[in-house]
Parts: sequence; structure tokens; C-alpha cells
Amino acid sequence: MTKRKLLIAAAILSVIVLSLALAACGPNSYAAMSSAQQKYYDKTGEYYTALGAGGLVRYTDRDTELYGYVDASSGEVVIEARFSSATKFAQGIAVVNTGAPGTSSSSIIDESGAVLVNGLEDYEFYSGAVIAKKDGKWGVWNNKGKTVIPAEYDGIDMAYGSYIVHRGRKYGLADSKGKIVIPLEYSIMINDYDEDINAGDIILALADDGRIDYLDFKGNLIKSGYESSELIYLGFGRYVEVTGSGSTLQFWFTGNKVEKISRLPDGFELANTVMTDEDNVLVTTDSSSYYLFNIETEDLTPVKVALVGEVRDEDDKIIVPGVMACGDGDSYTVYGSEGAVFTVPAEQVPLCKMIEGTFRNYMFNTATNTLTDLINGESVKLGNEVVAVTDAEEGMFVVQNKDGEYAACAKNGTLLTEFCFDRMTAYSDGFVGYRGNVCEWYGTEGNLILRSDKMNIW
Repeated sequence: MTKRKLLIAAAILSVIVLSLALAACGPNSYAAMSSAQQKYYDKTGEYYTALGAGGLVRYTDRDTELYGYVDASSGEVVIEARFSSATKFAQGIAVVNTGAPGTSSSSIIDESGAVLVNGLEDYEFYSGAVIAKKDGKWGVWNNKGKTVIPAEYDGIDMAYGSYIVHRGRKYGLADSKGKIVIPLEYSIMINDYDEDINAGDIILALADDGRIDYLDFKGNLIKSGYESSELIYLGFGRYVEVTGSGSTLQFWFTGNKVEKISRLPDGFELANTVMTDEDNVLVTTDSSSYYLFNIETEDLTPVKVALVGEVRDEDDKIIVPGVMACGDGDSYTVYGSEGAVFTVPAEQVPLCKMIEGTFRNYMFNTATNTLTDLINGESVKLGNEVVAVTDAEEGMFVVQNKDGEYAACAKNGTLLTEFCFDRMTAYSDGFVGYRGNVCEWYGTEGNLILRSDKMNIW
């Protein structure tokens, strides 16, 4: 899941005032705006409608090009635009810079604008936590501005709510409260946020003498050895260890010890890094003959395989990966991260398109106009005017009609906007659509929040 779009970003648009020719989705006239909306428009040149439940939205002052925050429900400016850079607010905090653009002194502020921590030289901002460099060392602060990990390390990386810390050439692990649960004694420590390994909820640690330890996030040792290997999480609480040249595979459950090991027969190798169910994984001998390998019974069952939903460019290169499906040639069962999702007739396989989201993927069957969640298998029938689904986030989709126009769509298949956009992107908290030189931000219920031809909303 490659997209990491957790907040709406709108491009800076540099044209003159908005045209009322956009009346189908157009803004109210100035006279029809509330006093709060008029005040907001006078200051920023932008129109907004109420988001609903409050919260702060970052804006750019068009005259000073500095950043501030407005209340999304009322449009009132809560924090004046005085920052040369600013992040979103998450769990009550944001990171801002009051110095000149490009300077490295930043601060953590709360929703009133009060400074909680200052003097940050560098930082990584997460929801409710800031990993930052202060006085030349790295530490962690929470959403109250309290120190979670003192600034005394040479580097810190987030690891699913825990923190990989290092000092010099030694690495260890701290839990979410800052307690060191794995001492700083390893030369390398990684988990599955690293591109080179997919280790689920296990930390892979390399000692100076070449020993490889597999540990959980509480510091418990799961497995230890000296054999060169790669650990891959396959779902259903199971892992595979690829050793040597890749011809030897070992499976085991999660826990504090290896409960079961099952080796592949000679000549077989892993064909997919997601198990089809809790007992079977797809393997191959020569990339043309496929089998389901049962890790409990070690039986091999021959199957036919189709890659459903892949998207290729003009050079026939895959630009969106598909989902593995197994069957008998007449129909295929599509497998998601939690097992079998749905079955599709063989003739409809080429008509199934994959849509990638941040936290989950979807499959759109253009033959039936059905969109299916590839985690839980839930499906929704979309309207006949929909010919394509181009983007997806949690319960929200961007759809396209035969004329190439885009609209926002809810989880139940209901259109939230008209088909009137040149392009559109779904985010975790709404949609951003573009029509000509105008950018519009819509909430999750299809409510127009801001329309902009000048302002950066992020």
C-alpha cells in the first residue's frame, strides 16, 4: 500500500476570481455568505462552507504567504498566519516554524497556538507524536508536549507505535511509553517498514557476531540463529523464512517460540507473499506450474493462476500490481490479505481492475459494476453511469463516467458530488477535485468546505 495520503493537499492556483459559470457546483454569492464566511473571504479570497464538527484547517495568507489556522466550522481565524512552515494538527498538536523560510528552528504548538516545545532542529511528525532533534540529539514528545524519550540518541525511527533507537553503532527498541525493551546491543535492527524486509510484528536484529535474532515488540526472543535468511510475513499470524538461495522455506506461528516448521519440497519456491488462507500458500516450480502448499499436511494441490486487476502501461509494464487468483480455469477465487474474497468467472477476469488505497485495496468488476473490498469481501453495486473507479480511501471512492468526468462516491455507492471534475483524488478525510483552474475540497459527506483559485489548503 504505497499511498500515504492522510490529509488533504490542494495546489496553489494562480488565476483571477472564481467564475459563477461553475453554478452546478458553484459558491454562494458574497451577499449570501454568513458574516463569518465574508470575513474569511475578505482575508483569504476563498469561499468555504461549514465542515461541521470543528477542527483546525491550515491556510496560507495570500498577502504574506505565511501559514495560520482557521476553525473549519466557523471559518474564524484561530491562529493568525505567522508561520513560515506548518504541519496539520493531529491529536491537538502541530509543528510550526516562526523563522524565515528554510531555517531549522521549529516548535510544537497546541490548538490555542501556545508553544509546548521549542528549539527543534529537525523532526518527523506523526499523529500525536513528534520525533525531533533538539540540541543535536533525537528524542520523542507526545501530544501534551511531554518527553516520551529524552533527546539523547543519535537517531530514532517509528516502528508501529514503538521506537527503534540508536546511539553510535548500537540499536535497541523503546516501547510507546519510552521504556527500553530491547537493549542497545545490536548492529542492525529493522522491521517491515523497511523496503528490504516484510516482518509484520517482528523485529529482525543482527548482532556483531552475525547472530540473527527475531524478537517481538515486547523484547521476547522468538528465534535465534546464524543462517543467512529473510523473514516475510504472509498473514494469518504466520511467517516464512527464506534461507540460502531461496529454495528452503520454513513456516512458523507467531509467539515466543517456533511451534511448527514445514519445509517446501526441493525445487519449489514461494509464488506469492500472501497466504490464500491460514493453512495454504501458493508455490511454483518454474513460474508456469502452480500449487497450493498446505503447511500443516504438506500436501501440494495443483491450481491454475490468474493475476486479476493489474494495470499495464503502453510498454506492457505493470504499473498497478494485481491480486493473485486461483481456480480450475472456469472460475477463479480472488485472495486478499485475509483469505478468499470473492469468485469471478474466467471471462470476467480481464474486466476486473485493481484500485489501491492507503490501508486497503479494492477490485472493480466493470462487467457487473461491482466494487469489492479486498480485505473483508464486502461489495457495493455502483450506478450504471460509472464506468471506472480511479481512486479509493477508507469508505470513499473517485468514480468516472463515459465522458471522462469525475465525481466523489460514498461507501454505499451513493454519489456525493456531480460528475463535473477534470480530475479528483480521495483522501482519508474527503476529496479534492479540480475543474479548470479551480480547486474544491469536499468533506466525507459531500459537503463543500473550500473552493480556491489562490489559496493553499493542506
